[in-house]
Amino acid sequence: MKQQAFSLVELLVVISLIGILTVLAVPALNSVLTGRSISDAAETIAAQISFARQKAVANSRKTEVRFLRYEDPSLPGGTAGGEYRGIQIFQMDSQSVARPLTKVVALPKMAVIETNPTLSSLLTGPERSSTTPIPVAGINYTYRSFILNSDASTDLSPTGKWYVTVRSANKPGTGSSPPANFATVQIDPLNGSLRLFRP
Repeated sequence: MKQQAFSLVELLVVISLIGILTVLAVPALNSVLTGRSISDAAETIAAQISFARQKAVANSRKTEVRFLRYEDPSLPGGTAGGEYRGIQIFQMDSQSVARPLTKVVALPKMAVIETNPTLSSLLTGPERSSTTPIPVAGINYTYRSFILNSDASTDLSPTGKWYVTVRSANKPGTGSSPPANFATVQIDPLNGSLRLFRP
């Protein structure tokens, strides 16, 4: 029995359909991956702050949460001055010297913390530098931080609202409105409890 092969026209039609479906699927897939990165980044921040809170209470020592800003040209948004891409926990020793409690935890590469103070009030404090080197940046980074006390309270004003907003590294914020895809971690200044918001 003789088998019929596909004609050239049929093959071209199938290849064209595959090309069209690919063009339609890639943006949707990118959007899903970016959304997942933003969610993972917010969950990472919340987990690190929770860990810092537990250590502050368990060890009865002040614990510092640092949001790290550094430039990484290999990542999206590698702008001059860098972006807030990492978090690290320090604890005060008996001489009130901050000692690293964790290694630097980098956010997923597609996510950064928004610097606009309307969207990230935890980044309104003074920007500091450090001589403690970190991966990728060495000592070429700055940070903003807050303190968790041994009773789980913070050094933040009890009347303020305190939070950080995570966004896509490829889509800078515009003004005081959050980007279309974001996540926010809010901390209660009185007891260090957290809430996570995701649209």
